[in-house]
Amino acid sequence: MPVWGYGMTSFRPSRDPNNLAFSPIAIDTTLAFEAPATRLGYDLWCKMANGRRMPDRRDLNPRDFGTYLPHLNLFDLHLQDGDLASMAPRVLGAKLEEVFGELTGKVLEETLPDYVLARWIGATKAALDHDAPVRATGRVAYEKKEHYSFEFMLGLMGDGDNVPAVLYAVASFDVSEPPAAS
Repeated sequence: MPVWGYGMTSFRPSRDPNNLAFSPIAIDTTLAFEAPATRLGYDLWCKMANGRRMPDRRDLNPRDFGTYLPHLNLFDLHLQDGDLASMAPRVLGAKLEEVFGELTGKVLEETLPDYVLARWIGATKAALDHDAPVRATGRVAYEKKEHYSFEFMLGLMGDGDNVPAVLYAVASFDVSEPPAAS
């Protein structure tokens, strides 16, 4: 199964004087989804694409998600010379906001720590480089939530011209017991 740590091999985030390092986000191009929400997200992405390279943002009908709507997230992508320059949250589902807080309408570079933003951009670049949906998995590296694991379905959506303009991200989080306080 092709899985690799994407864009993170030399990145060692630091958030405290101990320079705590986090594992890379694993990218799976075989799309071996485990969570029902991410599987549904992929199935709906394929249905919206209808044989095209990617669906258009106008193809999205949030009602298709039913009870899984809290897992849906949309980010506007800003490309410069074909490379990801920045991303901005357009719509964030309740599941993502339970972990990262209210981010809709905020500038991610001003809101998230550099090490979190670098991980998000690395995973997004994997979808852009692969030019197809990918599955991203790993552990949350934010505000002592390392006991959360995640699975994302990341797919691109166009904006009327078949150029990636939106990241369609369906999130699933699993929470194990937090480590005991020392």
